[in-house]
Amino acid sequence: MKWLAPILVLSAAAAVFGAALAVVAEFTAPVIESNRAAAKNKETQELLQLVQKRIAESLASDEPIQSCKFGGAVETQAVVGYGGEMELIVAWFDRELIGARVAAHQETPGFADVLDSADWLGRFGEEPLDEIDTVSRATITTRAVLEAIKKSAQLREAAFKACSNSS
Repeated sequence: MKWLAPILVLSAAAAVFGAALAVVAEFTAPVIESNRAAAKNKETQELLQLVQKRIAESLASDEPIQSCKFGGAVETQAVVGYGGEMELIVAWFDRELIGARVAAHQETPGFADVLDSADWLGRFGEEPLDEIDTVSRATITTRAVLEAIKKSAQLREAAFKACSNSS
């Protein structure tokens, strides 16, 4: 019976700490959700500013107005990476990729650093799309983001071709 006392003490401690974690999770859930929404809003605003800047540059130039110009667009896409679903925000000006951000993800910290706009993800809009490759330490995740952006580019190009053919 001597062996029963440590088991009971350990079980009681586990129950108390488990209950404490549940209470903390309940109280922090709204704060976490609010922070996620604020981060997504910040990323979207950054991309919108880039699109607005590009529109202003276009209006200030002597570019001829084309009937198939779509102007700026910011799209949100769900993408599945290694750690699960990610929320991708992509900004376009006509056929030009302006930038991309990941608003939410469940990737492993450290491996997900490539999803930061200062790292690999920041190359979108800065370099041609066909010059951007996956990252070896996060191949599945970066491949999913890259394929989603390429698919978005293909859909946008198809829409331009359809518009041009109907003009």
